[in-house]
Amino acid sequence: IRVSTNWSINSMLVVGALLVTSGLLWFIISGSTAAIRFGVILGGILLALSISSLKTWKEGNSSSSYIKGQAG
Repeated sequence: IRVSTNWSINSMLVVGALLVTSGLLWFIISGSTAAIRFGVILGGILLALSISSLKTWKEGNSSSSYIKGQAG
């Protein structure tokens, strides 16, 4: 279970970082406010949940509530 939990946390870190980065780049290129809303804000929330989940998991506590929040 720890391996699958760690994999889930790491994959969400990558997805959140990718959303934030691509949202910023698309905003710079196009000036679209939708890029800020959907890329940066949602990606930032996902990234923050992933980081909190990783910290909780490293402390040895259950991070299942964070993973459920990330999954929606």
